[in-house]
Amino acid sequence: MSLLRRFIPAMVLLVIAAAAYASPPRNAAHVDPKAPCFRWPAIDVDGDGVFDRVDHCPNTAKGCSVDEWGCQTDADGDGVCDELDKCPGTAAGATVDEKGCADGQSTGRVEPRRE
Repeated sequence: MSLLRRFIPAMVLLVIAAAAYASPPRNAAHVDPKAPCFRWPAIDVDGDGVFDRVDHCPNTAKGCSVDEWGCQTDADGDGVCDELDKCPGTAAGATVDEKGCADGQSTGRVEPRRE
């Protein structure tokens, strides 16, 4: 009986380890092949294409391109990603709106007159 009591915990650990390293199903939507342990399900909450395990910027806005760490590209450093920035080249330190434009800065687009 004591021999059986020793092997049951070992068998349980073996089954758990085998399940952890099992390959993901072929139709799994999110597989992270570089994850050190549990390869699936991998998650990407903000949908930027970088798994949360390595995402340094977990709240990237939709439509922004990101680097390998999940952080948006922002050439002028105004806090608005390049794809959504209507006023690229804003001066450093300027306060900008959600379009990336400083107060009084033109987007370069001419708005139609409304009468």
